[in-house]
Amino acid sequence: MMRSWLLLLIFTAAVVAFPATAKEPPKIAEATYKQLAKARKAQDKKRPQEALTTLEALLPNVKDKAYEQALTYQHLAFVYLALERYNPAVDALQNALRQADLFPTESAQNLRFNLAQAAFHGERYALAKQAFSDWRTKQTHISADAWYLGALIEFKLNHFAAAEKILKQALNHQQREEWLTLLLHVQLEQKHYPAATDTLRGLIKQKPDNKQHWLNLTDTLSLSGNHSAALDTLKLVEQEFGLTGSEVKRLVNLYLHNNIPYSAAKTLAKAMDAGKIKKTAEQLEWLANSWAAARETGKAVQVLAQVAAQRGDGKLYLRCAQWSANARLWSETLTYTDKALQTQAKNNGQIYLLKGYAALQLNKIDQARAAFRQASGYVGVKQQAKAWLSQLNTE
Repeated sequence: MMRSWLLLLIFTAAVVAFPATAKEPPKIAEATYKQLAKARKAQDKKRPQEALTTLEALLPNVKDKAYEQALTYQHLAFVYLALERYNPAVDALQNALRQADLFPTESAQNLRFNLAQAAFHGERYALAKQAFSDWRTKQTHISADAWYLGALIEFKLNHFAAAEKILKQALNHQQREEWLTLLLHVQLEQKHYPAATDTLRGLIKQKPDNKQHWLNLTDTLSLSGNHSAALDTLKLVEQEFGLTGSEVKRLVNLYLHNNIPYSAAKTLAKAMDAGKIKKTAEQLEWLANSWAAARETGKAVQVLAQVAAQRGDGKLYLRCAQWSANARLWSETLTYTDKALQTQAKNNGQIYLLKGYAALQLNKIDQARAAFRQASGYVGVKQQAKAWLSQLNTE
């Protein structure tokens, strides 16, 4: 879109080579005029190479004629721009502008603006900024499109505050989607999240069926600290558009952030069953933790035990045992303490202590006494284990 707009402006300027203004251009030789007309005719017939050949051949003949040389460079620039050869176009425009005082005011301004455009597309942003500034200071009326170019240049230079200020000049004329999108980018770069949220609402008003705008709104609401609104927005996206696997993960995180772990676990489990999220050990552990946060201990332990088995991880088996104990599921506690010991977990003293307590709750006195004796051999839990043994002996 930007490129087609650029070429439209360029060819408008090319056709009006000699605008009727108060300042009349110098006269040019008939031979020069014919060659320029020949080049323009070739360009109109989409024969750019012929136009280039004609103009390059003309340059040596006009080297001592400042205005005719400037006109030749002007026409060369138009051909290069049509071919999207931006760096040669920049050089030609700069050569033409060395004689800017010989051009009618409007023509000189067109050249300055074309230079800003060509330098921008040639990724010579500092030069584009200077050319745009030169044009702007001499321009009485600035269109919305021109303001947008100025904002793009500042954006490419990472001058985000300047880009935002200029862009708002364009938006005062029209609320175009691509302009609002650029405004969103510069606001996010500056971490102006509430302002970015307002911009996204404007984008959504224009394109309510654009899913990405809604997803971006979710993010800016979260970054603004409004996690509840972010959750409501993403739930609406789920209802209206559906969610991909990565988007479901965002929804799960928002449920957890809003302290709604049951919905988080339910959403994650559903996505896994549907194949949207892979049942990797990492994702399953996330699901188990979500169920645990929702106090669904049975479901949490069942899932975490799968992960522990996949990894052969004694720490995870110990966590299964601890969760089971918290839910007073003593048989399960015994099962998972044994599995933890089989995988040679580092904190065996804690495991033996928990095993002894679970056995005691099940009235398995001999098993409890044996577990406490084992635990008494570990420094961290020695005193607790001896206290339990003493109590058992007393009873």
